[in-house]
Amino acid sequence: MMNIHQLLKIFLIHIVLMIFIELIKSYFNVASPISSLTKYISKPWELFFLVVIFAPIVEEFIFRYPLVRERYVYLSLVLFILDAVISQVSLYILLLTIAISIYSFVLYFFYRKKKLPPYVILVYIILFVVFHISNYNIDEIKQLSLLATFLLFVPQLVLGIILTYIRMYEKYSTVVIYHASYNLIFLSLALFSST
Repeated sequence: MMNIHQLLKIFLIHIVLMIFIELIKSYFNVASPISSLTKYISKPWELFFLVVIFAPIVEEFIFRYPLVRERYVYLSLVLFILDAVISQVSLYILLLTIAISIYSFVLYFFYRKKKLPPYVILVYIILFVVFHISNYNIDEIKQLSLLATFLLFVPQLVLGIILTYIRMYEKYSTVVIYHASYNLIFLSLALFSST
């Protein structure tokens, strides 16, 4: 288990790193494509609910809950596949999602594993990043330079790695709170900068 001081230290380092990435984007004049969430800017309470409450609960249940065998892990694996279908990800990503969910199920059900192996965990982290691509118009992403694309998705990659690390030692609720706090800070900054 991690103590609160370790979690706060990780959180502060994470926030500083994300601010540094934003400064790099600003320095190189890297414009991000418009997120599908911008339609909620005029409805800040709906945006708050989606970004700070709904997304952390659902995303953590789908991407981090199944990393450690717990009571509802099988439901989590089914929701993972449903999310892939709803998000309309490419066929390859959908097939990878189904395959990794079935493989996780086999490891838990037949081999009685308590945690997934590192290579499976890495796939979950990558899928977390890939699923966030659906927040943007794919044609706009294709127009970006390699640097812009990298800087657009590095925050999700870093967040995925950190949340996964925390999940390996902590309960589901701890990762949800971390994710919600992270989203709250960046939502606040986005709303502040748009006014």
